[in-house]
Amino acid sequence: MLVSLILPIFVSAVALFFASFLSWMVLQLHKKDWAKLEGKEDEVMGAIASCNLPVGSYMFPAPTPRPR
Repeated sequence: MLVSLILPIFVSAVALFFASFLSWMVLQLHKKDWAKLEGKEDEVMGAIASCNLPVGSYMFPAPTPRPR
């Protein structure tokens, strides 16, 4: 049974890859998802640098954890 699913899984993965490529590169539907801080980048980077954060990947604004 698992062997019979390999081809549909592979075909759907390839189709999803091409749909994602079209969305990002050709149609540019996500072009406005990432924006620059026009004229304020130096100020923001200076404020962040003054915090002496350790090297790492950060997200701003960070999502608040949901209570359990």
